[in-house]
Amino acid sequence: MNKTQAKELNTYVSAINDAINFIEALRDELQETFDDKSEHWQESNAGTVMQNHIDILDDAASSLDSVYDALSEVEAG
Repeated sequence: MNKTQAKELNTYVSAINDAINFIEALRDELQETFDDKSEHWQESNAGTVMQNHIDILDDAASSLDSVYDALSEVEAG
C-alpha cells in the first residue's frame, strides 16, 4: 500500500471509530431513558419499539467494531 492509500485508509478507519462512538453513545442514552421508565411502559408497544432500537444500535456498533478491527490490521501492515 502506498502512502496515499495508507492515509486514505486511516481517514476511513478514524471515521468508522467516530461512528462507533456516536452509535454507542446514542444506544447508552436510549438505554438510560428506557431504564428510567416504569416496568409497565417498558412492556408496552413503545417500550418494545425502543428496546428494538437499542438492540439494533448495539448490533450496528458491534458490526462496525469488527470492520474497524479488520481495517486496523490492514493499516498496521
